[in-house]
Amino acid sequence: MVREIELLKNVPIFSGISDKEIGLVTSILRKRSFPKSSVVIHKGDEGEALYIILSGKVKVTLISDAGKEIILAILREGNFFGEMSLLNNEPTSANVVTAEDSVFLTIYRDDFNYILRKDPGIALNLLKHMSLRLKIADKKIGSLALLDVCGRIANLFIDMAKEEKHEIYIVEKITHAEIAHMIGSTREVVSRAIKCLKDSGYIKVLRDKIILDKDLKLKIDDF
Repeated sequence: MVREIELLKNVPIFSGISDKEIGLVTSILRKRSFPKSSVVIHKGDEGEALYIILSGKVKVTLISDAGKEIILAILREGNFFGEMSLLNNEPTSANVVTAEDSVFLTIYRDDFNYILRKDPGIALNLLKHMSLRLKIADKKIGSLALLDVCGRIANLFIDMAKEEKHEIYIVEKITHAEIAHMIGSTREVVSRAIKCLKDSGYIKVLRDKIILDKDLKLKIDDF
């Protein structure tokens, strides 16, 4: 349970709450495991729980009328999903599929509503997070409408990047096919665009990470 407590403290909607309230949350957690390629949530399902990723990776997806997968987000340890349908009582708006064997901590609807009433701080954190997600969605829509493939990839990499010791980098493994599904392109076009970004010095692809030009954000309008 120690690992679960430490994880919860780093989940945005539980940040800043007291140890007592963290204890309350952990008391209602249930653990669920899913193998790779499992559908955790089907689009249109009635939302039943908040899922917090203890380990593994999931894709949040939609399927187009032509049967093409569109990846809205890739979530990893410490990320969460499922909260929207719990709040608005509407069917879920996307599929969630495991990209590798995954373990989740779940909080079911009645328990979720209970802790929101018990601690207003959690509700405020949740509102802040939802506002951030809307901002990210607006940015992604603008990117798809206004930027070419190189610009979309640059935007995606910036969103994924971490900064440490004056270096901006990405360590998460993501395939060219996944990138294509996230930016509305094809794997072949993405591969050519990434080569172009490398040749132009915007990114450096190493064995264990991708290093971004520190001024890449300022150069997006060049694409």
